[in-house]
Amino acid sequence: MKRRPNWLAASLALAAWLSACGVSPTPTAAQPGSPRLGNLSTAGTSFADDLADLTQVYEQAGADKLRLYTTDPQNFGGDGTRLAKRGVGAGRFVTYHSATDLTRLEATAYFNAAEAPDDLLFLAAGNDGNFTAVSAARSPLAYQAGGWSKATYSVALPAGTRFVRVEFGPNSKQDWTVQLGQVRLEGYTQPGYAVDDLNDLGKAYDATIPTLRLDVTNPQNFAGDTSRLSRRGVGPGRYVAYQSSTDIDGLEATAYFNAAEAPLDPTFSTSGDGASFTPVTATRSALTFITAGWSKATYRLRFAPGTRFVRLEFNPASTLEWTPQIGQIKLEGATLVTERPLPPPSPQVQEAITALRNVSKLKAEHPRLLATAADFDRLRAAKDSDATLRAWYDKLKGQADRLLTQAPSRYEIPDGLRLLATSRQVLSRVSTLGLLYQLDRNPAYAERAWKELEAAANFPDWNPTHFLDVAEMTHAFALGYDWLYDALTPEQRAAVRGAIVQKGLMQGIRVYRGLKEGADSRWFWTTAKINWNLVVNGGLGMGALAVGDEAPQVAEEVLYSGLESMRYALPEYKPDGSWSEGAGYWAFATRYLVAYLAASQTALGTDQGILGAYPGLAKTGDFGVGLNGPSQTFNYGDTGPGLVYDASLFWLARTFNKPVWAAYEQRNPSPTAQDFLWYTPVTASLAGAPLDNFFEDADVATLRSAWDNVNAVFAGFKAGGNADGHNDLDLGSFVFDALGIRWAEDLGQENYNLPGYFDYSPGGARWTYYRKRAEGQNTLVINPGAGPDQNPVARAEIVARGSSPQSAFVVADLSAAYDAQATSVRRGLALLDERRMMLLQDEIQTKAPAEVNWFMHTAANIEVLDGGRSALLSRGSAKRLWVTVLAGPGDALFSAMPAAPLPTSPNPAGQTVNTGIQKLALKMGNVGSTTLSVLFVPLQAGEPVPTAAPQGLRVTPLSEWQAYSFERARLSDLKVNGQSLPGFSPETFSYNVILPAGETKVPNVKGVTSGPGTFVLPAKASSVPGTTRLMVFSVGKPFGVASYTVHFSTARGTPVEMLPAVPVTAVTASGVDGTNVPENTLDGKLDTRWSAFGNGQWIQYDLGQTRQLGYVEIAFFNGDGRKTYFDVQVSNDGAAWRTVYGGESSGTSRDLEAFDFASAQARYVRVVGYGSTANMWNSLTEVVLHGQ
Repeated sequence: MKRRPNWLAASLALAAWLSACGVSPTPTAAQPGSPRLGNLSTAGTSFADDLADLTQVYEQAGADKLRLYTTDPQNFGGDGTRLAKRGVGAGRFVTYHSATDLTRLEATAYFNAAEAPDDLLFLAAGNDGNFTAVSAARSPLAYQAGGWSKATYSVALPAGTRFVRVEFGPNSKQDWTVQLGQVRLEGYTQPGYAVDDLNDLGKAYDATIPTLRLDVTNPQNFAGDTSRLSRRGVGPGRYVAYQSSTDIDGLEATAYFNAAEAPLDPTFSTSGDGASFTPVTATRSALTFITAGWSKATYRLRFAPGTRFVRLEFNPASTLEWTPQIGQIKLEGATLVTERPLPPPSPQVQEAITALRNVSKLKAEHPRLLATAADFDRLRAAKDSDATLRAWYDKLKGQADRLLTQAPSRYEIPDGLRLLATSRQVLSRVSTLGLLYQLDRNPAYAERAWKELEAAANFPDWNPTHFLDVAEMTHAFALGYDWLYDALTPEQRAAVRGAIVQKGLMQGIRVYRGLKEGADSRWFWTTAKINWNLVVNGGLGMGALAVGDEAPQVAEEVLYSGLESMRYALPEYKPDGSWSEGAGYWAFATRYLVAYLAASQTALGTDQGILGAYPGLAKTGDFGVGLNGPSQTFNYGDTGPGLVYDASLFWLARTFNKPVWAAYEQRNPSPTAQDFLWYTPVTASLAGAPLDNFFEDADVATLRSAWDNVNAVFAGFKAGGNADGHNDLDLGSFVFDALGIRWAEDLGQENYNLPGYFDYSPGGARWTYYRKRAEGQNTLVINPGAGPDQNPVARAEIVARGSSPQSAFVVADLSAAYDAQATSVRRGLALLDERRMMLLQDEIQTKAPAEVNWFMHTAANIEVLDGGRSALLSRGSAKRLWVTVLAGPGDALFSAMPAAPLPTSPNPAGQTVNTGIQKLALKMGNVGSTTLSVLFVPLQAGEPVPTAAPQGLRVTPLSEWQAYSFERARLSDLKVNGQSLPGFSPETFSYNVILPAGETKVPNVKGVTSGPGTFVLPAKASSVPGTTRLMVFSVGKPFGVASYTVHFSTARGTPVEMLPAVPVTAVTASGVDGTNVPENTLDGKLDTRWSAFGNGQWIQYDLGQTRQLGYVEIAFFNGDGRKTYFDVQVSNDGAAWRTVYGGESSGTSRDLEAFDFASAQARYVRVVGYGSTANMWNSLTEVVLHGQ
């Protein structure tokens, strides 16, 4: 540019004059913000950027080098925002980019007289992004005001220009004296981008999914970016790749780096054919600090013509898997291809397809899946003669009738990953409606089922990103197509069949042929040894059997490939029948396997050789049944606490002649269509089943006092492998049930969407979540810290076990779990005193003096006694558990702790708050070698709290434990008020007798002996409720003393004296759940309720005056599926309360149940809840108080 010295002299004079007048020539600046990517927003042949912000530029130097001024627009011809430098020197620029060739640039600039003009610089680049300087013509300066003058630059751009850069000159001494007002471009067309925000990996063509993770935590550290790509582990081979059907011109990637490690750039490579990749060099912007150690940078690359594939790979030199993180990838000019071409089948698969090995055996008629027309005819008749079937029919028909007026399911992925809830809803609806159609031949059921199928057939997909969703939906459609076949029109059949093939079977074939597209949840299942394998292959197999005669080649490939895939998972049914993932996932896997096997038999006439090849299947019902206690399952790992029922038990019972499995499933309070199909009447009883189950392949055990007593003692004990699927750091953990209550709780699963939840590696994020750590289990924690509190790859074996009618025990070697802290850790659990109490004993030898913590989670209230050596747990006033330290260090003192991470533990965001749960804890310091022995004694209502351990009970080393089975004295009969006790057995030592409502007199109990030399010493209960104990002695059997107990309580139901309802003037509560308010318990409706969560929540009724009360009626929400624990308290002043009733609901009714108590005067009545057998919610639908 040509200099103008006469202008310089004038401008310097003007600056001096302004200074003399006290006016500063330096204006106020607005911040341009951090570096960001932007696209020119105006398409066409010309474009103007008024620089109101920097969103229109392709690239800019950054907030540390640029600023926007908004002050004194009158000095700039009304221009309200201008761009200037921050600081001086080179490298202060903005860049524009066009998808077509730019021909001309014009720029408006303002210069201040305080300094000679330092001209703007202009650079141009082709599509390769390599810049060269271009000359510009500047117009004469036109004075504006306040010392400012205006000039216009004009640049004729070289042919092929796609990028232009406007750069401030480096020579200015002041950073405010040159300001850019506008940039205008001719020949401009806005570039097109394919943008991946990395909310999932659905836009990627290829990715090493097992080595990658999506981090959704702490978006505030990433400028609000809610999902970023990072690694799982470190090392080479961690990449994401994209394919385009058009040339990719360039790439922009946003990355975040943490200060914990020096930035290590990812590498970029390109390819034209996807086979051979060539590294390319990327330019990284300067790091811009955000917060909490995180900074942001942008990578930019330009690609050669013909580029169709781009790969981003994390730097293998990085030692921290969580930095860097990739926030966004923009591919210019790309039209992404996310689905690879389908490769041909393997020769083996093609041979099967050609021969139609399986499809050629298909029966031609429908229905043929799970049941035939003859089966439905039989069931149609049987439902009128079998009471169980009739009750189930009525329940299922009620569900089907309600569905007639409900809208079809919708495509909903509420967590951003899973359509699974919708798939399961469609399956439940279609199977129920299909069954009722077959039984009643009512076309209304078929029409409603068609609406459900039609809606789901029109979904955009069945969400193959999470392939379980596809499998369960395919299962639903298979049953719908088969069971409704004769009710569907040809057009409807074609729609259902087409959805099965395209949205189900073909998606599976892509995976069977080796395509690994997108997230691993789309394809990993083919070789997985977990539930997914059997669920997906079973669901797809059902679809193939449904349409095989009409889509034979597709069906044959699915059937052949699915069977080959299942061979990976079927051996996981161990020889003893156990399954490593616990009760819930045993049921899930087995449900789909059995459905597939049953359908194969009804459709093909064969089980395809599976039953004979895997002998564990003949015993697996023992596992499914044996993990269940009186009212909850042993829910280790990711299983919920509810009893596990599954219709597969009926099919397995019939197949392997195990009627006891069917006897268990017959108790199912929520039967399904498959329960109805496979139901077989049985006379077998669980009472004769073994009391103890030792699954040595899974290293899990359950011990119990009885099968047919809801108040039975039950203990579950966990050894096994920490790294097994859906398992926790829970070696040595246990649950304990007695008196119908779970005293020692397993917290079960966490939120599956938490980052890294399924990362089982030694440093995996799974072990940072409280419910998955040892501290969140009922086991030991030695020297707690931030890392995993058991060895994540440890396996613990059951090394000793024993069982007799009077006792049982199990011992596990836990040393591998604590190998960093101890040389030996062994834990034993035993049932003693005719299986009425439990002993838990630990033998610990540490490598150095250590802190040892003993934890037990409970929903009960905890009262510490005896200076900390004992504790009393209670769920209401009626049932309690006394826990005492028999042996241990002097500082082994009980305390109550929150069920929350220790101060030294990780505490990631998003974890479940364990409301209503606390920990009974023992903390011991400086432990070297010790034995810790803890006794658990259930106490019925009326039983006194012990002051010492039972006489004769001594602590013995675990190596000497045995199931004692002395020749004991026995009763031959047990009489209550002269009548033999129903269900009496000499080998059953505890009984519960329910007396008429209102009864207060303690019955007489007599033990009958046979033969001389045996006598009985009774200890009669002092009141009702109460327990009578009979000690039975026999001459010549000094160690053979037997103890029988009979506990008395009163019945619910009609009280002794009928009394009218008394009016309530006011109702209040300790807490509420939304609209579930206290007033709902007085509205006469069973479909409204009061609810509050947690132990000790109460609802209180004011009668307005003192009345004589006799009993209360209460209806419970979901009362036919769970028991609720509660007390009834009365008060005259609302301050001093007296408990008049303590107990539980029946668990069998949603209607009002009556609870009688001794007549009491009171103005106030309070019902205090302690949760239920399902959870800690207290939910009452109606309450009626009776008195005078």
